[in-house]
Amino acid sequence: MTKTKVEQIADYALRARYEDLSAASKKQIPIHILDSLGCQIAALGATPIDVCRRQTREFGGGGHVP
Repeated sequence: MTKTKVEQIADYALRARYEDLSAASKKQIPIHILDSLGCQIAALGATPIDVCRRQTREFGGGGHVP
């Protein structure tokens, strides 16, 4: 059975180890973390995020996915 792209990415993520990263990749980690945090902060109060939050509440969601 052929795996979907999402399944392939999930398999990779499960196998990935910090030790397997190149020195260049390790150097980029803090940059990516800061970029991700900046995107999250910028999204606070944004209309699409608020719409998704309201829809989640309407459907009875709100908990964390285990």
